[in-house]
Amino acid sequence: MNEKLCRRFPSGAIRSDDTGRIRPDYISPYALNEIAQHFTDAKNDFGATNYFKGIKPADVLASIQRHYLDLHFSVLENQSEVTRKELRALAANCIMALHQIVIEEKGLYKEPYDKTELVNSKDIL
Repeated sequence: MNEKLCRRFPSGAIRSDDTGRIRPDYISPYALNEIAQHFTDAKNDFGATNYFKGIKPADVLASIQRHYLDLHFSVLENQSEVTRKELRALAANCIMALHQIVIEEKGLYKEPYDKTELVNSKDIL
């Protein structure tokens, strides 16, 4: 039998060790709430989870750069609410890019259209 480290609690209960396991509890629930608020606020634009279909990191880069510049201005000008908004937007864009990387790795990314094109939102929403 392989030796396995377990945690024994003061009550005597035993659980497996967390070593090497993913730790979502390392992400602040306050920060997650802020990012979720960004997606909630933007849900009427294209749908809160529209990005689940996939947007390549190169295609969110310009947005990241704009929000980063706006973040700089808001910090320099001591505009705390704008700073919060820009940090939310930056985090959301990073999530979109990371999501794309993972769905490509898993073979889940599909391209039903031949190219990126400009379309009128009233025709697709």
